[in-house]
Amino acid sequence: MWCNGPVWGPGYGWWFMPLFGMVFMVIFLYVISRIFGNSGAHGSFPCGRHASRKDQDDIVELKEEIRELRTEIRSLKENKKSKQ
Repeated sequence: MWCNGPVWGPGYGWWFMPLFGMVFMVIFLYVISRIFGNSGAHGSFPCGRHASRKDQDDIVELKEEIRELRTEIRSLKENKKSKQ
């Protein structure tokens, strides 16, 4: 229990390691929030991102236009067959 020399505490000379750990954790949380968060226009990970209402309306509009074009193609094919 008693010793005849200087007694240093645990980790003497390495007092700055918890500071490095804290800096590492802050950087890690920042990177994770950039990957999974909704920060920025285009994230690198599409988790949790949904199309906006305008995009959904555009999709519905395009699907209807495709249906109309298909019916027009069918009618043109029928007209062509009836002329022959």
